[in-house]
Amino acid sequence: MTYSLSEKDIAVIGDENFVKGFKLGGATIAFTINTKEQTDETIKAKVREVVGKVFENYKVGIVIIEENLKKYVEGFRKTSSQPLIIYLPGGLRLDKSKIKEYYNSLIRAYLGLSIEV
Repeated sequence: MTYSLSEKDIAVIGDENFVKGFKLGGATIAFTINTKEQTDETIKAKVREVVGKVFENYKVGIVIIEENLKKYVEGFRKTSSQPLIIYLPGGLRLDKSKIKEYYNSLIRAYLGLSIEV
């Protein structure tokens, strides 16, 4: 069964504030990764576990991952072109009214199109 991107879910992976922002914006699948006081190996294992779960979920079309977790995802093998992975910076101190606008502009720059988050 084939789904168009508009019928797919958006998953987000990152720290608590990063995830909360995207959940408020409509992301339906979210995983919080606590990187404070964790070893690199612990973080890597958790990130790879979560990314594996997301890749197995055929309903996910876009995965938004906090940029500081990128090094833990590199080298992870996907079996298809789906889902699309987008890395975005986190830890921003923007007021709530500008967060959605900021991330939408980054996604538009990466993809060349606008998606509603």
